[in-house]
Order: sequence, then C-alpha cells, then structure tokens
Amino acid sequence: MSSNNSAPVPELKRGCYAEWADLFNGYARTKLFYQIMIGTEVAPIPEPELPADHPDALNQNRLIRKANADALKDFNNRSEIGFGALQIAVNSITTLKSRLQREFGHQARPDLRDAWFMVRDVMEDPNAGTQMSLSMAAATLQQGNMSLEEFASEFEMKYRFMTEPPSDITKKMNLILGLSNESLKVHANNLIGANPNMSYDDLITRLHSFDTQLTAQAHRSALMSTVATAQAEHSANEKVNYAKHNKWKNAHRRDKSSKRKRDISDSKQAGNKKSKFTGVCYYCEKPNHMARDCYKLKADRESGKISADYKITRSGRANQVE
Repeated sequence: MSSNNSAPVPELKRGCYAEWADLFNGYARTKLFYQIMIGTEVAPIPEPELPADHPDALNQNRLIRKANADALKDFNNRSEIGFGALQIAVNSITTLKSRLQREFGHQARPDLRDAWFMVRDVMEDPNAGTQMSLSMAAATLQQGNMSLEEFASEFEMKYRFMTEPPSDITKKMNLILGLSNESLKVHANNLIGANPNMSYDDLITRLHSFDTQLTAQAHRSALMSTVATAQAEHSANEKVNYAKHNKWKNAHRRDKSSKRKRDISDSKQAGNKKSKFTGVCYYCEKPNHMARDCYKLKADRESGKISADYKITRSGRANQVE
C-alpha cells in the first residue's frame, strides 16, 4: 500500500473539531496509521521460531527473525508518523500541545492511541463548543462507499465524542437517512414500522444480519452468472469442436474413398499390363522378346527363307514354336 506523501496535515482550529476530526481520520488512513490510532491495530506479536531439531531450522529461523523485525519496524514507523502528525495538527491549540509534550514527550515511542484519545477527550469537553458541530456531522453523515460496519462505526465514533449523546430515535433516524443501500434502507424502515420501540443497537444487529444475507445472495448470483457463462462457453466450444471433427471425418472419409478408387484403378491397370519379357529369343537369339514375337522370324517366313510351318523349340530352331 502507498500513501500520498504530499498531503498536508489537517490543522485543528477551535470551534471546528468535528470537521477536523473527519479530515484527520482521512489523513490517517492515507498514511496508514488510522488503525493504530483508534486501537484496532496493536504491535505485532512475533512469530515463534522453530525448534533447533527442525529440518532447516537455522535458515527458517533467520527468515522468521527478519520478518518479525520488519513487522515491528513498520508498526513503529507508522506510529511515529501518526504521533508527529498529531503534534503538527494541534500545534495552534496551546492546551493540547502542552499536554502532548508533557504526557508523551518523554516516551521513547509515544503511544499514538493514548495520545489520540487524549486529544479527543480534551476537545469533547462540554466547554469546547463542539457538541453542535458533532450533532450536525452525525445528522448529515452518508454511507457512500462504506460498508454497513464502517458506516455504523463512524456513527459510534461521533456519538462517543459527544458528552450528551442523542436519543435512540434520533440515532435511528440519522442512520436510516444516511444509508445509501436502498435495500438496507427499505428493510430498516420496515423494521422500525413493525416495531417502533426497537433500540438503536437492535436495529444495527438486524441490519448487519440482513446485509450479510444480501452479500451472500450477491455472491451466489455472481457465482451462478459465472457458471452460466462458463457453461455457455463450453457448449459453444463443444459445437465448434464437433463441427471441426465432422469436417475432418468427412474429409478423411473422402480421402479414404479416393485412395481406394485409385488403388483399384492402379490394380486394374497393373493387371492389364503385360509383363515385359527379358529372356532371349530362340530364333534370332536376341534378348527381350519371344520367338513367337520375333520380327526376324516373321520376315524370314514372308521372304520364303523358311517355310510357313517352321517352328522353334527351346533348344533352338526346330519344327515347333512354343
């Protein structure tokens, strides 16, 4: 996480405590010391080291010690930043400046939470003139992007600042008016309509339960939408793959059929071709033809050199042609 280092520290002025508190809380969030300031984050508990007989204990324990040191260093750094910012913020309020120095200045590491609550207690003194501004801030507080838990916590913080907290009816009205979630607002009005005497705390509890249901329902809807989308994509991919497979299968079938036809044709052509004779003619004794196909034999018969019934045998010229 990062923070805006150029943001100035909001300075506290008399009569503007409520507005300043909101600004300083926002500044604390950007500088990452807000949780320490309000006490919800405490110094990190060191992770215990592994026993000496543990495999690779030496290396692992070195990493654990480094992680513990880094975590503590980060916590202390943010605490120091927060205390320094608080000193700057109240610099123009002499009472607060003196008390901060007197109560925390001698500490090596001033407790940011205690310092913050001290400032808050002083400014919430009935004579500080901040009650009206706090009441106005609570009446105009809006949920915005805050969760219900964060929104309720903001109300509680303002009410804790007040020396005379408002009535339950006022608190319930302010809460409902500030809700930005229409479902929560309708549910809250229905609860109050059904039970006008319902306490503010009971209303918060019931709204938390309803908000949890809404969140779970939203998660289920998102999951179902994701599953439906995945199923649709899978179905589309299956159709594409099926079409590709059929196309390949038909092409393969055509190739096989064409090859079969070519093989049959080649076989027929091969059967129709006569094998070339490579032997020697018994008549002219020249190679690559038989005596019955001998051109010299035919020519000699036609010229009368030999009789028409002159025949050849394997042993040579005789009276018979095989």
